[in-house]
Amino acid sequence: MIMKEKVIIQGMSCRLYGDKSAERIVFWFTGAHERDSVVGVCEHLWKHAGQEPFLMVICEVEHWNAQLSPWYAEAIYGTEDFAGKGKETLNWLQEACIPYLEQQYHILEKPGQLFIGGYSLAGLFALWAFYESDIFTGVAACSASLWFPYWAEYVREHTIHPGSLIYLSLGIKEEKTRNAVMATVGDATRSLYQQYCSDPRVAGTVLEWNPGNHFTQPDERVFKGFAWLLDHNSRKNFGYKKYGKKRETNISAPEKRNAAYYESSR
Repeated sequence: MIMKEKVIIQGMSCRLYGDKSAERIVFWFTGAHERDSVVGVCEHLWKHAGQEPFLMVICEVEHWNAQLSPWYAEAIYGTEDFAGKGKETLNWLQEACIPYLEQQYHILEKPGQLFIGGYSLAGLFALWAFYESDIFTGVAACSASLWFPYWAEYVREHTIHPGSLIYLSLGIKEEKTRNAVMATVGDATRSLYQQYCSDPRVAGTVLEWNPGNHFTQPDERVFKGFAWLLDHNSRKNFGYKKYGKKRETNISAPEKRNAAYYESSR
């Protein structure tokens, strides 16, 4: 039976969707602007996962630029600076959210896997959190804000943990923006992907190119990111031998099947 619950965990609104006894737990960081679409993505993922269930924990932040930025940076667009409260958000996840889930559903007593992901700035936060904590097996950084100031320097000074699964994606028009800082996202994403391909600590990685700009089909992009993680972690594909480690594409068979499934099940 699919569990659908909404809870408040130390001030943050969370939605729980899936099987509370599942071995795979996915943490998806979102904002209020994604509130109307998250359940639809979860429903499609549930159908896609088939006989291997998961529990999705949707964590909705109230202050997007503040709570998801790993450090302070001046405004790149608009007037709101990035307050750099990502550390507080990660602390909340590890010290409040996960203990709550453990108490309520005993998730850490199961030999499962924890994943984290998000879109845009939430994708950057997820990838940063993946570096900062070794509790996660995989990360889905969908159209992540890898243009963020000093991100490249951060990556050079930090290492990923062994056995990592890393999904990256970007729209083909995202780097064609007039904003000079945000226009660096294409090169930043390509560079990071190439680094992961040569890193022996990375068990599997992919860079998925999608049509359109940053605002084109974000729901489908998130679906494909989490579907990739769940597919690679499934019992039938354990070891990632089916897909291999390195793949930069927008036409690969697994992703084409996932996209087609998402469209057909709407």
